[in-house]
Amino acid sequence: MAPDDGDALLRKVRAQHRSVSFITASELVNIDLEDESHRNEESELNETEILLAGILVNEARLGRNGYFQTSPKELRLYKVYNKPVFRGIVYFCAWLLLCLAFFEDPAVPGMGLPYWATMLLEYFCLFVFILRLFHVWCFAAGVKFWRDKKNVIFLSIIVFTFLDMIMYIIFKEAELPVHAIRWTRVFRPLFLVNISEGRQIRRAFRNIRKTLPEIANVLILLLLMIALFTLLGCKLFGKRNLKDIHGKPYFTNYLDVFFLLYVLTTTANNPDVMMPAYDNNPWSSLFFVIFIIVCMYIFVSIFLAVVYKNYRKHLKVDCRYFF
Repeated sequence: MAPDDGDALLRKVRAQHRSVSFITASELVNIDLEDESHRNEESELNETEILLAGILVNEARLGRNGYFQTSPKELRLYKVYNKPVFRGIVYFCAWLLLCLAFFEDPAVPGMGLPYWATMLLEYFCLFVFILRLFHVWCFAAGVKFWRDKKNVIFLSIIVFTFLDMIMYIIFKEAELPVHAIRWTRVFRPLFLVNISEGRQIRRAFRNIRKTLPEIANVLILLLLMIALFTLLGCKLFGKRNLKDIHGKPYFTNYLDVFFLLYVLTTTANNPDVMMPAYDNNPWSSLFFVIFIIVCMYIFVSIFLAVVYKNYRKHLKVDCRYFF
């Protein structure tokens, strides 16, 4: 056999084995890339199957779990949805919303902007989010769009934000004798959590949510210990007519004392909180020393250890499920 005949035979054998196989929801699909009759008769179906195969491979490679309809139009829309430029625009708008806190009233000194300027930026970001959500609806309306909690939360926050912005503008322009407050600002971090690209942030929030019930008993024990020392402090120092550094009565209001001792667990107000009692009687410092040893060095350490252990446990389970 001549060398040219051998090369031709080898190319023919290779061409016969050029095929793509993947599993759909109901069957195994095998696409022969060199079958001319199959490609000519069902070219549109072949293109759809190849596009679906490419999307599924890309989903597996990136660890995504997107949902979409498998018709040609929806597959192309889903492919456009995952383009990096659009994902970057969504991230930019989410961070821009969070950064508006520096410019809105009450703003950082020297960085304040008129409320209409920040409103325009916020409207732009919400408009981008609405387009992004509508894009999801276009390729996933018949799958599980409304069953996805992040879509419902995302849409609800947008609606409430629009209503809040309208009411704020009415109060500002009408100059009503009320203090207008943008109460939906606290929901802005949820935009970054509930976008489809915020999977890692959602995983962290999910682990925190699972960890909270398991650390509640230790947290309650710490708060009860602070409440006990608060009661002792009020009984020891409340009737001595002492004044703090601001000239206010010292250790007389239970809730104020509880907050002071809560801050003392971080030593942020140490030794200022004990100086009035120390000036009255140096032995009074033993109360605060014992409090720091018991609450900060013992109970706070136990609390942090329990938080770390439970969060690490849920993170390992989540990673095992993911991989």
